[in-house]
Amino acid sequence: MTSNISCYPTVNLEDAPKLRFRHHALLMAISAIWLIALTSGYEQALLAQSLLGVLVAIVGLKRPFLGTLGLGMLTTLDPLSRGLLGDAGIWRWNTFNLLLLVIAFVRVNRVVKKATVQHLLLLLFIALLGIDLLMTEDLENGWQQFLGAASAVGFAAYLMKAACTPGIWYSLGIVNGFLGATAGFFYYAQRSDLPYLNPNAFAHSPLTGLFSVCLAYMEARTARDIRILLPLAGVNLVWIFLSGSRGCIFVSFVCLLYMLVRMKAVAGSKSIPAVVFVSAVSIVLVSTFSDLGENAFQRVAKLFDDDRSMANKTSGRSELAFAGWEIFKSHPLGIGTGSFDQAFADLDIEGSPFAGHQKQAHSGWVKILTENGVPGIILLVLFVASFVTGGMRAGATNGVRGIGYLTAAALTIGFLSTEFQSKDLWFLAMSAAAALRFRTQAHRISPSEQTWHEEAGPKFAST
Repeated sequence: MTSNISCYPTVNLEDAPKLRFRHHALLMAISAIWLIALTSGYEQALLAQSLLGVLVAIVGLKRPFLGTLGLGMLTTLDPLSRGLLGDAGIWRWNTFNLLLLVIAFVRVNRVVKKATVQHLLLLLFIALLGIDLLMTEDLENGWQQFLGAASAVGFAAYLMKAACTPGIWYSLGIVNGFLGATAGFFYYAQRSDLPYLNPNAFAHSPLTGLFSVCLAYMEARTARDIRILLPLAGVNLVWIFLSGSRGCIFVSFVCLLYMLVRMKAVAGSKSIPAVVFVSAVSIVLVSTFSDLGENAFQRVAKLFDDDRSMANKTSGRSELAFAGWEIFKSHPLGIGTGSFDQAFADLDIEGSPFAGHQKQAHSGWVKILTENGVPGIILLVLFVASFVTGGMRAGATNGVRGIGYLTAAALTIGFLSTEFQSKDLWFLAMSAAAALRFRTQAHRISPSEQTWHEEAGPKFAST
Protein backbone atom coordinates (compact mmCIF):
# COMPACT_ATOMS: atom_id res chain seq x y z
CA MET A 1 0.00 0.00 0.00
CA THR A 2 1.72 3.18 -1.21
CA SER A 3 0.10 6.57 -1.36
CA ASN A 4 -0.18 8.50 -4.61
CA ILE A 5 0.66 11.73 -2.77
CA SER A 6 4.11 12.92 -3.80
CA CYS A 7 6.24 14.69 -1.21
CA TYR A 8 9.10 15.86 -3.40
CA PRO A 9 8.32 19.54 -4.02
CA THR A 10 9.20 20.54 -0.44
CA VAL A 11 12.80 21.79 -0.72
CA ASN A 12 14.34 24.00 -3.40
CA LEU A 13 17.99 24.40 -4.26
CA GLU A 14 18.14 27.90 -2.73
CA ASP A 15 17.22 26.38 0.67
CA ALA A 16 20.54 24.48 0.88
CA PRO A 17 22.58 27.18 2.71
CA LYS A 18 19.86 27.55 5.35
CA LEU A 19 19.73 23.80 5.96
CA ARG A 20 23.53 23.59 6.06
CA PHE A 21 23.61 26.34 8.72
CA ARG A 22 21.09 24.49 10.91
CA HIS A 23 23.09 21.31 10.60
CA HIS A 24 26.36 22.94 11.62
CA ALA A 25 24.75 25.04 14.36
CA LEU A 26 23.37 21.90 15.96
CA LEU A 27 26.81 20.27 15.98
CA MET A 28 28.28 23.34 17.65
CA ALA A 29 25.50 23.37 20.27
CA ILE A 30 26.09 19.70 21.07
CA SER A 31 29.83 20.32 21.42
CA ALA A 32 29.27 23.31 23.70
CA ILE A 33 26.89 21.42 25.96
CA TRP A 34 29.39 18.59 26.49
CA LEU A 35 31.63 21.15 28.20
CA ILE A 36 29.14 20.89 31.06
CA ALA A 37 30.27 17.30 31.54
CA LEU A 38 33.74 18.62 32.38
CA THR A 39 32.47 21.13 34.94
CA SER A 40 29.08 20.12 36.37
CA GLY A 41 29.11 16.41 35.57
CA TYR A 42 27.83 13.99 32.96
CA GLU A 43 24.23 13.83 34.16
CA GLN A 44 23.77 17.60 33.92
CA ALA A 45 25.21 17.61 30.41
CA LEU A 46 22.95 14.69 29.47
CA LEU A 47 19.90 16.57 30.71
CA ALA A 48 20.90 19.67 28.73
CA GLN A 49 21.41 17.60 25.57
CA SER A 50 18.00 15.96 26.06
CA LEU A 51 16.28 19.32 26.50
CA LEU A 52 18.01 20.57 23.35
CA GLY A 53 16.64 17.55 21.50
CA VAL A 54 13.12 18.28 22.74
CA LEU A 55 13.40 21.92 21.67
CA VAL A 56 14.63 20.99 18.20
CA ALA A 57 11.90 18.35 17.83
CA ILE A 58 9.17 20.84 18.81
CA VAL A 59 10.49 23.48 16.42
CA GLY A 60 10.52 20.70 13.85
CA LEU A 61 6.74 20.38 13.92
CA LYS A 62 6.83 23.02 11.18
CA ARG A 63 10.29 22.15 9.83
CA PRO A 64 10.68 18.39 9.29
CA PHE A 65 14.41 18.63 8.60
CA LEU A 66 15.02 20.00 12.08
CA GLY A 67 12.36 17.83 13.68
CA THR A 68 13.97 14.64 12.45
CA LEU A 69 17.36 15.73 13.76
CA GLY A 70 15.75 16.46 17.13
CA LEU A 71 14.08 13.05 17.30
CA GLY A 72 17.35 11.46 16.24
CA MET A 73 19.14 13.18 19.12
CA LEU A 74 16.52 12.01 21.61
CA THR A 75 16.70 8.45 20.29
CA THR A 76 20.47 8.46 20.70
CA LEU A 77 20.23 9.82 24.24
CA ASP A 78 17.19 7.81 25.36
CA PRO A 79 19.06 4.73 26.70
CA LEU A 80 21.27 7.04 28.77
CA SER A 81 18.53 9.40 29.99
CA ARG A 82 16.27 6.50 31.01
CA GLY A 83 19.02 4.94 33.10
CA LEU A 84 20.62 8.06 34.56
CA LEU A 85 17.82 10.64 34.63
CA GLY A 86 14.58 8.68 34.63
CA ASP A 87 14.05 8.20 38.38
CA ALA A 88 14.08 11.80 39.58
CA GLY A 89 14.11 15.39 38.43
CA ILE A 90 12.31 16.88 35.44
CA TRP A 91 13.25 14.08 33.01
CA ARG A 92 11.08 11.05 33.70
CA TRP A 93 11.16 7.49 32.40
CA ASN A 94 8.40 8.02 29.82
CA THR A 95 9.22 11.59 28.76
CA PHE A 96 10.34 10.59 25.27
CA ASN A 97 7.49 8.08 24.90
CA LEU A 98 4.93 10.75 25.73
CA LEU A 99 6.49 13.24 23.29
CA LEU A 100 6.30 10.64 20.51
CA LEU A 101 2.70 9.81 21.39
CA VAL A 102 1.72 13.48 21.22
CA ILE A 103 3.36 13.73 17.80
CA ALA A 104 1.60 10.53 16.71
CA PHE A 105 -1.78 11.88 17.90
CA VAL A 106 -1.32 15.20 16.08
CA ARG A 107 -0.05 13.63 12.85
CA VAL A 108 -1.86 10.26 12.77
CA ASN A 109 -3.99 11.30 9.78
CA ARG A 110 -0.85 11.96 7.73
CA VAL A 111 0.56 8.55 8.66
CA VAL A 112 -2.67 6.77 7.69
CA LYS A 113 -3.06 8.66 4.40
CA LYS A 114 0.52 8.02 3.29
CA ALA A 115 0.92 4.57 4.84
CA THR A 116 3.14 2.04 3.12
CA VAL A 117 2.85 -1.67 3.80
CA GLN A 118 5.37 -1.25 6.65
CA HIS A 119 3.24 1.44 8.29
CA LEU A 120 0.04 -0.53 7.80
CA LEU A 121 1.50 -3.64 9.43
CA LEU A 122 2.86 -1.53 12.28
CA LEU A 123 -0.56 0.02 12.93
CA LEU A 124 -2.20 -3.42 12.94
CA PHE A 125 0.49 -4.69 15.31
CA ILE A 126 -0.04 -1.77 17.72
CA ALA A 127 -3.81 -2.28 17.57
CA LEU A 128 -3.36 -5.93 18.54
CA LEU A 129 -1.17 -4.97 21.50
CA GLY A 130 -3.86 -2.53 22.62
CA ILE A 131 -6.66 -5.07 22.30
CA ASP A 132 -4.69 -7.67 24.24
CA LEU A 133 -4.25 -5.21 27.10
CA LEU A 134 -7.85 -6.08 27.96
CA MET A 135 -6.84 -9.55 29.17
CA THR A 136 -3.45 -8.80 30.69
CA GLU A 137 -2.46 -9.84 34.21
CA ASP A 138 0.08 -7.02 34.46
CA LEU A 139 -1.31 -3.77 33.11
CA GLU A 140 1.78 -1.72 33.99
CA ASN A 141 4.14 -3.94 31.96
CA GLY A 142 1.59 -4.22 29.18
CA TRP A 143 1.19 -0.46 29.00
CA GLN A 144 4.97 -0.01 28.75
CA GLN A 145 5.14 -2.49 25.89
CA PHE A 146 2.26 -0.77 24.12
CA LEU A 147 3.94 2.63 24.55
CA GLY A 148 7.21 1.27 23.19
CA ALA A 149 5.60 0.08 19.97
CA ALA A 150 3.12 2.95 19.59
CA SER A 151 5.93 5.51 19.82
CA ALA A 152 7.07 4.31 16.40
CA VAL A 153 4.11 6.17 14.88
CA GLY A 154 5.63 9.41 16.17
CA PHE A 155 8.83 8.60 14.28
CA ALA A 156 6.81 7.80 11.16
CA ALA A 157 4.95 11.12 11.28
CA TYR A 158 8.21 13.09 11.06
CA LEU A 159 10.17 10.80 8.79
CA MET A 160 7.52 10.41 6.09
CA LYS A 161 7.77 14.15 5.45
CA ALA A 162 11.44 14.66 6.21
CA ALA A 163 12.45 11.98 3.71
CA CYS A 164 11.57 14.49 1.01
CA THR A 165 14.39 16.79 2.13
CA PRO A 166 17.62 16.20 0.19
CA GLY A 167 20.54 15.43 2.44
CA ILE A 168 18.42 14.57 5.48
CA TRP A 169 19.94 11.10 5.91
CA TYR A 170 23.47 12.41 5.56
CA SER A 171 22.82 15.17 8.11
CA LEU A 172 21.20 12.65 10.43
CA GLY A 173 24.27 10.44 10.19
CA ILE A 174 26.60 13.31 11.02
CA VAL A 175 24.56 14.61 13.98
CA ASN A 176 23.62 11.26 15.53
CA GLY A 177 26.98 9.71 14.76
CA PHE A 178 28.74 12.60 16.49
CA LEU A 179 26.33 12.62 19.42
CA GLY A 180 26.63 8.85 19.96
CA ALA A 181 30.43 8.99 19.74
CA THR A 182 30.80 11.89 22.18
CA ALA A 183 28.13 10.64 24.60
CA GLY A 184 29.93 7.30 24.77
CA PHE A 185 33.33 8.93 25.27
CA PHE A 186 32.23 11.09 28.22
CA TYR A 187 30.26 8.21 29.72
CA TYR A 188 33.23 5.82 29.70
CA ALA A 189 35.58 8.55 30.89
CA GLN A 190 33.37 9.32 33.91
CA ARG A 191 31.65 5.98 34.48
CA SER A 192 33.27 5.44 37.89
CA ASP A 193 31.47 8.56 39.17
CA LEU A 194 28.07 7.66 37.69
CA PRO A 195 25.22 5.45 38.93
CA TYR A 196 25.15 1.92 37.51
CA LEU A 197 23.76 1.71 33.99
CA ASN A 198 22.99 -1.68 32.45
CA PRO A 199 25.55 -2.15 29.66
CA ASN A 200 22.90 -3.82 27.50
CA ALA A 201 20.82 -0.63 27.75
CA PHE A 202 23.77 1.72 27.22
CA ALA A 203 24.78 -0.04 23.98
CA HIS A 204 21.62 1.15 22.23
CA SER A 205 22.91 4.74 22.36
CA PRO A 206 25.97 4.24 20.10
CA LEU A 207 23.92 1.73 18.11
CA THR A 208 21.55 4.57 17.20
CA GLY A 209 24.57 6.56 16.01
CA LEU A 210 25.69 3.59 13.94
CA PHE A 211 22.22 3.10 12.42
CA SER A 212 22.20 6.78 11.46
CA VAL A 213 25.58 6.49 9.75
CA CYS A 214 24.25 3.51 7.78
CA LEU A 215 21.28 5.60 6.65
CA ALA A 216 23.69 8.37 5.66
CA TYR A 217 25.54 5.93 3.40
CA MET A 218 22.47 5.95 1.16
CA GLU A 219 23.33 9.54 0.23
CA ALA A 220 27.12 9.20 0.20
CA ARG A 221 28.37 9.87 -3.34
CA THR A 222 32.13 10.36 -3.04
CA ALA A 223 35.16 9.06 -1.17
CA ARG A 224 35.08 12.32 0.81
CA ASP A 225 31.58 11.56 2.04
CA ILE A 226 32.81 8.15 3.15
CA ARG A 227 35.84 9.62 4.95
CA ILE A 228 33.62 11.99 6.93
CA LEU A 229 31.25 9.26 8.08
CA LEU A 230 33.72 6.45 8.70
CA PRO A 231 35.34 7.78 11.91
CA LEU A 232 31.92 8.32 13.46
CA ALA A 233 30.97 4.75 12.62
CA GLY A 234 34.26 3.43 13.99
CA VAL A 235 33.98 5.16 17.37
CA ASN A 236 30.37 4.05 17.84
CA LEU A 237 31.37 0.48 16.94
CA VAL A 238 34.03 0.58 19.66
CA TRP A 239 31.55 1.79 22.31
CA ILE A 240 29.11 -0.96 21.34
CA PHE A 241 31.82 -3.60 21.60
CA LEU A 242 33.08 -2.32 24.96
CA SER A 243 29.56 -2.53 26.38
CA GLY A 244 29.72 -6.33 26.08
CA SER A 245 26.08 -6.41 24.88
CA ARG A 246 26.14 -9.40 22.58
CA GLY A 247 22.83 -8.59 20.93
CA CYS A 248 23.99 -5.10 19.97
CA ILE A 249 27.42 -6.40 18.95
CA PHE A 250 25.87 -8.85 16.47
CA VAL A 251 23.58 -6.14 15.10
CA SER A 252 26.59 -3.86 14.69
CA PHE A 253 28.33 -6.57 12.62
CA VAL A 254 25.41 -6.45 10.19
CA CYS A 255 25.77 -2.66 10.03
CA LEU A 256 29.49 -3.03 9.36
CA LEU A 257 28.80 -5.42 6.49
CA TYR A 258 26.36 -2.96 4.91
CA MET A 259 28.88 -0.12 5.24
CA LEU A 260 31.70 -2.12 3.68
CA VAL A 261 29.53 -3.07 0.71
CA ARG A 262 28.40 0.52 0.29
CA MET A 263 31.95 1.88 0.63
CA LYS A 264 33.13 -0.43 -2.12
CA ALA A 265 30.30 0.73 -4.39
CA VAL A 266 30.89 4.44 -3.76
CA ALA A 267 34.63 4.83 -3.25
CA GLY A 268 36.23 1.51 -4.19
CA SER A 269 39.90 1.31 -3.24
CA LYS A 270 39.93 5.01 -2.31
CA SER A 271 38.33 4.13 1.03
CA ILE A 272 41.06 1.68 2.06
CA PRO A 273 43.38 4.25 3.73
CA ALA A 274 40.48 5.62 5.77
CA VAL A 275 39.43 2.10 6.82
CA VAL A 276 42.99 1.31 7.93
CA PHE A 277 43.25 4.56 9.90
CA VAL A 278 39.89 4.11 11.65
CA SER A 279 40.76 0.49 12.45
CA ALA A 280 44.01 1.61 14.10
CA VAL A 281 42.20 4.26 16.15
CA SER A 282 39.62 1.69 17.20
CA ILE A 283 42.33 -0.66 18.46
CA VAL A 284 43.81 2.19 20.49
CA LEU A 285 40.42 2.98 22.04
CA VAL A 286 39.80 -0.66 22.97
CA SER A 287 43.29 -0.83 24.51
CA THR A 288 42.60 2.32 26.52
CA PHE A 289 39.66 0.61 28.22
CA SER A 290 41.37 -2.77 28.43
CA ASP A 291 39.18 -4.08 31.28
CA LEU A 292 36.03 -3.48 29.27
CA GLY A 293 37.60 -4.93 26.15
CA GLU A 294 38.61 -8.13 27.94
CA ASN A 295 35.11 -8.51 29.38
CA ALA A 296 33.56 -8.05 25.93
CA PHE A 297 35.84 -10.68 24.39
CA GLN A 298 34.95 -13.13 27.15
CA ARG A 299 31.21 -12.57 26.77
CA VAL A 300 31.32 -13.21 23.03
CA ALA A 301 33.60 -16.24 23.42
CA LYS A 302 31.23 -17.65 26.03
CA LEU A 303 28.66 -18.32 23.31
CA PHE A 304 31.06 -20.70 21.55
CA ASP A 305 32.30 -22.58 24.63
CA ASP A 306 31.18 -26.21 24.28
CA ASP A 307 31.86 -26.87 27.97
CA ARG A 308 29.05 -24.55 29.00
CA SER A 309 25.35 -25.35 29.05
CA MET A 310 23.03 -23.46 26.71
CA ALA A 311 21.50 -21.64 29.68
CA ASN A 312 24.97 -20.54 30.82
CA LYS A 313 25.99 -19.44 27.33
CA THR A 314 22.91 -17.27 26.97
CA SER A 315 22.77 -16.00 30.58
CA GLY A 316 19.46 -17.77 31.09
CA ARG A 317 17.82 -16.44 27.92
CA SER A 318 17.38 -19.96 26.52
CA GLU A 319 15.31 -20.91 29.58
CA LEU A 320 13.12 -17.88 29.07
CA ALA A 321 12.61 -18.88 25.42
CA PHE A 322 11.77 -22.46 26.44
CA ALA A 323 9.26 -21.17 28.98
CA GLY A 324 7.73 -18.91 26.34
CA TRP A 325 7.26 -21.87 24.01
CA GLU A 326 5.57 -23.89 26.77
CA ILE A 327 3.21 -20.99 27.55
CA PHE A 328 2.43 -20.55 23.85
CA LYS A 329 1.52 -24.21 23.43
CA SER A 330 -1.06 -23.83 26.20
CA HIS A 331 -2.33 -20.44 24.97
CA PRO A 332 -1.86 -20.21 21.17
CA LEU A 333 -3.88 -16.98 21.02
CA GLY A 334 -1.80 -15.31 23.71
CA ILE A 335 -2.12 -14.49 27.39
CA GLY A 336 -2.39 -10.71 27.12
CA THR A 337 0.08 -7.88 26.50
CA GLY A 338 2.49 -7.62 29.44
CA SER A 339 1.58 -10.95 31.09
CA PHE A 340 4.80 -12.89 30.47
CA ASP A 341 6.37 -12.19 33.86
CA GLN A 342 3.44 -13.56 35.85
CA ALA A 343 2.95 -16.54 33.53
CA PHE A 344 6.65 -17.40 33.86
CA ALA A 345 6.41 -17.33 37.66
CA ASP A 346 3.43 -19.69 37.52
CA LEU A 347 5.24 -22.12 35.20
CA ASP A 348 7.06 -24.97 36.96
CA ILE A 349 10.50 -25.32 35.33
CA GLU A 350 12.36 -28.11 37.06
CA GLY A 351 15.91 -27.22 38.08
CA SER A 352 15.73 -23.61 36.89
CA PRO A 353 17.15 -20.98 39.27
CA PHE A 354 14.39 -18.66 37.99
CA ALA A 355 11.55 -21.01 38.96
CA GLY A 356 8.79 -19.22 40.85
CA HIS A 357 10.20 -15.76 40.12
CA GLN A 358 8.77 -13.13 37.81
CA LYS A 359 11.07 -12.56 34.83
CA GLN A 360 10.73 -10.49 31.70
CA ALA A 361 11.10 -12.23 28.33
CA HIS A 362 14.14 -10.14 27.28
CA SER A 363 13.16 -10.95 23.69
CA GLY A 364 10.57 -9.31 21.49
CA TRP A 365 9.99 -12.56 19.61
CA VAL A 366 9.38 -14.59 22.77
CA LYS A 367 7.23 -11.87 24.30
CA ILE A 368 4.96 -11.56 21.28
CA LEU A 369 4.67 -15.33 20.85
CA THR A 370 3.47 -15.82 24.42
CA GLU A 371 1.47 -12.66 25.02
CA ASN A 372 -0.15 -12.12 21.61
CA GLY A 373 -0.01 -15.63 20.20
CA VAL A 374 -0.38 -16.59 16.56
CA PRO A 375 -1.83 -13.23 15.40
CA GLY A 376 1.02 -11.30 17.04
CA ILE A 377 3.86 -13.42 15.72
CA ILE A 378 2.40 -13.39 12.20
CA LEU A 379 2.14 -9.60 12.18
CA LEU A 380 5.67 -9.17 13.54
CA VAL A 381 7.13 -11.59 10.99
CA LEU A 382 5.30 -9.84 8.16
CA PHE A 383 6.47 -6.45 9.41
CA VAL A 384 10.13 -7.54 9.44
CA ALA A 385 9.86 -9.34 6.10
CA SER A 386 8.27 -6.29 4.46
CA PHE A 387 11.64 -4.52 4.54
CA VAL A 388 13.17 -7.29 2.44
CA THR A 389 10.41 -7.10 -0.16
CA GLY A 390 10.50 -3.30 -0.03
CA GLY A 391 14.24 -3.34 -0.70
CA MET A 392 13.78 -5.67 -3.64
CA ARG A 393 11.18 -3.35 -5.19
CA ALA A 394 13.31 -0.25 -4.62
CA GLY A 395 16.23 -1.67 -6.57
CA ALA A 396 19.90 -1.16 -5.88
CA THR A 397 19.86 2.63 -6.36
CA ASN A 398 21.42 4.71 -3.56
CA GLY A 399 21.93 1.73 -1.30
CA VAL A 400 18.23 1.70 -0.39
CA ARG A 401 17.95 -2.00 -1.18
CA GLY A 402 20.74 -2.64 1.31
CA ILE A 403 18.96 -0.50 3.93
CA GLY A 404 15.88 -2.68 3.51
CA TYR A 405 17.94 -5.83 4.05
CA LEU A 406 19.86 -4.24 6.93
CA THR A 407 16.65 -3.23 8.69
CA ALA A 408 15.17 -6.72 8.39
CA ALA A 409 18.37 -8.27 9.77
CA ALA A 410 18.68 -5.71 12.59
CA LEU A 411 15.08 -6.23 13.70
CA THR A 412 15.43 -10.02 13.53
CA ILE A 413 18.60 -10.06 15.63
CA GLY A 414 17.68 -7.13 17.85
CA PHE A 415 14.37 -8.62 18.98
CA LEU A 416 16.19 -11.79 20.04
CA SER A 417 17.78 -9.92 22.93
CA THR A 418 15.55 -6.90 23.57
CA GLU A 419 11.88 -6.08 23.79
CA PHE A 420 10.08 -3.01 22.44
CA GLN A 421 11.33 -0.19 24.67
CA SER A 422 14.53 0.30 22.63
CA LYS A 423 13.78 3.25 20.37
CA ASP A 424 16.75 2.70 18.06
CA LEU A 425 15.15 -0.28 16.32
CA TRP A 426 11.89 1.59 15.75
CA PHE A 427 13.82 4.66 14.55
CA LEU A 428 15.71 2.54 12.02
CA ALA A 429 12.53 0.79 10.90
CA MET A 430 10.57 3.99 10.31
CA SER A 431 13.57 5.63 8.61
CA ALA A 432 13.88 2.66 6.27
CA ALA A 433 10.14 2.70 5.58
CA ALA A 434 10.33 6.40 4.68
CA ALA A 435 13.39 5.87 2.48
CA LEU A 436 11.78 2.93 0.67
CA ARG A 437 8.66 4.98 0.03
CA PHE A 438 10.78 7.88 -1.20
CA ARG A 439 12.45 5.67 -3.84
CA THR A 440 9.18 4.23 -5.14
CA GLN A 441 8.08 7.79 -5.99
CA ALA A 442 11.25 8.63 -7.94
CA HIS A 443 9.53 8.18 -11.29
CA ARG A 444 7.03 10.95 -10.46
CA ILE A 445 9.54 13.82 -10.51
CA SER A 446 11.36 15.59 -13.28
CA PRO A 447 14.98 14.77 -14.23
CA SER A 448 16.18 18.09 -12.77
CA GLU A 449 14.50 17.38 -9.45
CA GLN A 450 15.93 13.87 -9.47
CA THR A 451 19.43 15.28 -9.97
CA TRP A 452 18.97 17.68 -7.05
CA HIS A 453 17.65 15.05 -4.68
CA GLU A 454 20.22 12.40 -5.55
CA GLU A 455 23.36 14.47 -6.06
CA ALA A 456 23.12 17.87 -4.36
CA GLY A 457 21.87 16.73 -0.98
CA PRO A 458 25.05 15.20 0.49
CA LYS A 459 27.17 18.10 -0.73
CA PHE A 460 25.47 20.63 1.52
CA ALA A 461 25.05 18.15 4.38
CA SER A 462 28.72 17.19 4.63
CA THR A 463 31.01 19.05 7.03
